[in-house]
Amino acid sequence: MNRQDNASVAPILAPQELPAGVAPGSGENAPMSLLSRLQNFALDGDDALTEYRIRITLPMMLVAAILLLPFPIINYLAGRYLVAGATGLVIVTVAWNVFKLHRGQPATIPLPMLLVPVAFAMAVAIEAKGMFGALWAYPVILFCYFVLSRRKALICGSLFLLGATAMVAQYVGVDVAVRFFFTLFMTMLMINIVLNVMTELHVKLAQQASTDPLTDALNRRQMDIALGELVKRARGRPVPTSILLIDIDNFKQINDQHGHGAGDAVLIGLVKLITTRKRTVDSLYRIGGDEFLLLLQETSAAAASNVAEQLRALIEDSPFGRDLPVTISIGITECATGCTPEQWLKAADEALY
Repeated sequence: MNRQDNASVAPILAPQELPAGVAPGSGENAPMSLLSRLQNFALDGDDALTEYRIRITLPMMLVAAILLLPFPIINYLAGRYLVAGATGLVIVTVAWNVFKLHRGQPATIPLPMLLVPVAFAMAVAIEAKGMFGALWAYPVILFCYFVLSRRKALICGSLFLLGATAMVAQYVGVDVAVRFFFTLFMTMLMINIVLNVMTELHVKLAQQASTDPLTDALNRRQMDIALGELVKRARGRPVPTSILLIDIDNFKQINDQHGHGAGDAVLIGLVKLITTRKRTVDSLYRIGGDEFLLLLQETSAAAASNVAEQLRALIEDSPFGRDLPVTISIGITECATGCTPEQWLKAADEALY
């Protein structure tokens, strides 16, 4: 379909409500408000460490088990049998989880439950050795945030903070307990600040890896992933899904006659226009210099043809179209049962030309 096709069709595209904090055609997040940061701090279950949790947990627990190994022996020889037994219990439970995770099996003792023997050992240590035992609270808090999800770490850490502070107040003194509370609380606060920064950086890096830097459309790698998933889904549950392969007519002439700045402005304007008018379930990809692919979920070829005609007319009448004549050609293809992503894309390319 190109600019010479003038069939009249009823509009089926409408401006879509974009996610909060995202400008039309832009992948940049607006600055987070203080309330949003507090909500992330208190409620968010995910952070930058989420997908690496097992990889972090396994070596941390192994190191913890090895470093703790001398303590039950030392306490046993010193006659502190309860402390020795509590520390030994922690080592056994941690070592067993390490063994299971190393074999690729789920941990026998869920990681939040693993903190129960740790808390018991801490309580015994504080009762027996006072502030020297309470010092173990700092690595324990750090351990929580590395091996547990953000929400669980916050809950467990807060309970641990209150419980340890109460025991320090009872066995050491209230004045020491106040100092202990604030230093441990500041430790938790700094860990959360660092995780917030890491999470924001992780989101930005993931966005940069998945989007085109000029237009903020998704890149070809993301298109390959999406088409592959849809083809697999179509084998089990066929659902009409179509793609529009969009090419800007005479784009080289625009660059040659008006400069690359004007060409970039056309690309950016085109993406913004399509992004603000497409459905939220659909996806736009930049797959070449002036080629884009619009993936239309649950859309037949006939309905996709209507969408293509509306986009063609919309772009031809757009603001940049009046200042700088811009037209597009579109190839339309519905996913055929049994086709591969390469065949699907090739069919759209043949329809375009």
